[in-house]
Amino acid sequence: MKLNYVTKKKEFSESQGSLVIVAPEDFYKKQKKILESCIPSEIVSFMCDREESLAAGDSGKTIKSFLPHERFKSAAFIVLPQKVSRGNSPTRKFFIDKHLASSISGKKVSLLFAVDESAHVDAMVNSLAKTNRTLTYKTKDGKIQKTKTDSTEVSILMVNSQTGSVVSVSDKSKALFSSVNWCMSLVDRAPSELNPEAYSKEIQKRFAKNNAVKMIEIKGRELVKAKLGGIWSVGKAAVNAPRLVALHYKPKSAKKRIAIVGKGVTYDTGGLNLKISGSMSGMKTDMGGSAAVLAAFEHLVNSGSKNELIAVVGLVENAIGPEAYKPDDIVYMHSGKTVEINNTDAEGRLVLGDCVSWVARKFEPSMLIDAATLTGAQLVATGMNHAAVVCNDEKLELKAVAVGKTTGDLVCPLVFAPDMLRNEFSSSIADMKNSVKNRMNAQTSCAANFIYAHIEDLRKLKWLHIDLAGPASSGDNLGTGYGVNLISRLCQ
Repeated sequence: MKLNYVTKKKEFSESQGSLVIVAPEDFYKKQKKILESCIPSEIVSFMCDREESLAAGDSGKTIKSFLPHERFKSAAFIVLPQKVSRGNSPTRKFFIDKHLASSISGKKVSLLFAVDESAHVDAMVNSLAKTNRTLTYKTKDGKIQKTKTDSTEVSILMVNSQTGSVVSVSDKSKALFSSVNWCMSLVDRAPSELNPEAYSKEIQKRFAKNNAVKMIEIKGRELVKAKLGGIWSVGKAAVNAPRLVALHYKPKSAKKRIAIVGKGVTYDTGGLNLKISGSMSGMKTDMGGSAAVLAAFEHLVNSGSKNELIAVVGLVENAIGPEAYKPDDIVYMHSGKTVEINNTDAEGRLVLGDCVSWVARKFEPSMLIDAATLTGAQLVATGMNHAAVVCNDEKLELKAVAVGKTTGDLVCPLVFAPDMLRNEFSSSIADMKNSVKNRMNAQTSCAANFIYAHIEDLRKLKWLHIDLAGPASSGDNLGTGYGVNLISRLCQ
């Protein structure tokens, strides 16, 4: 997909191909003068004749039609709800995602976004990126395509929905498109190809030409020497050795030092506590947190972030074999705590516990954000579209909610109460167990609390946990790009 961001209405009006307009209901009905400044007047008249069909309802609608025009042969009018609920994003990104993909077609597309405010531009770019899925395993002429070639040329104009003024798209916003696409392609990758070793090589390749980024890798038995027993235990039975990969970016006169950590379980069988009854299918997406973290890091670096950034991912495959870790094993974590294993399918928290402890003690950041497809309970608690957040700092928690609404990467806060939930992990032989006693007692908060237990002695550290098990992937087990924009904004 080739993007051309248009800065003049006349230029957009004189473009060609299929026309796509994305706007709230009142824009179509009350801002006809603005529309006439962006598209030919005869098309506006054509729309006016169909004004009764422009009611958006609660979830928006798409009206498709051929056009009686020499340059614009067809149109898709995406009508967004005028108002959304308090728990939704004012960008209406959820509805744009729902309607946009089926509206982008043909070799040339002219795409008009009507936005309420400039802060919503990134949400529009994010939605457009989701229409550009680049990985496929389908065959063509007897050969696997692997990479989709999308030659569509898209001319994009963004205007303010009230004033009609052109809304500029910054280079930073433009760069988001590529990073979201990378995040999606990582999640889409078959686990036989994106094993821990291949994933590490992909990261190295992605940043190889960027001299501002340094990479650290601790793998295999080196993990034991580095006291990263959680990562080692989870991944030691797999063919490809487990590893911790860190990326470090330090600009001159950095304002803040921020760490972002992602769970990179490239496939989760559940280990010896094997996932059964079909629940293993789709577990290639269990590295969605790492994909979001890496893509957010890339976006921040490419945008010239003024902050020192450390991105850390724990790359493991939770496999079954003679070396697999077992229930009743005692795992020695980087924090110095010991963990009695009572569920090998609660592996992500062991990986993250090591990662957050390692980066927090080595780099001493002022803020640490971790992201993970950590619990199925997150879907029960906050659903498919809102990630759950657990945070030790109220201001950071409120900021995460506000940023979620601005970006369209929605979040919902859950209980932070380690003093009340710690007993769920009590063990008679170790410092803690890795899974809860009572699965009805705030499972998602408890899982987050397990991670926090490995950095809770670092009192000045602001910590935010993002459980994105629901929104990180679609019903078809494909990446959504969720979290890239959210984490990027939080790290500004």
